Amino acid sequence: MGKVKNHLAQFLVAVDATGEGTLREIMGEEYIDTPGVYSMEGADYDGIFEFMQQNMGHDRLETLIDWHDRNPEKVEQIIAPIFGCQKN
Repeated sequence: MGKVKNHLAQFLVAVDATGEGTLREIMGEEYIDTPGVYSMEGADYDGIFEFMQQNMGHDRLETLIDWHDRNPEKVEQIIAPIFGCQKN
């Protein structure tokens, strides 16, 4: 479970740091808008999960997590530029 949660946390950080155009290209019609300010405001929160919950709301965050679970190849396209090519 730890590796899965860590991978999800990496995805949330990476998706928030990735530009809208790139996300729209990768996610296509399933694009989900994210706050895009974790790098500036993250210190005010107890981690990426709390930040996303507070700034996206529960339903949109659950939709993003569901997208993560259904699209492992696309998730890697988002994570790789931020965290390198390692898989967790």
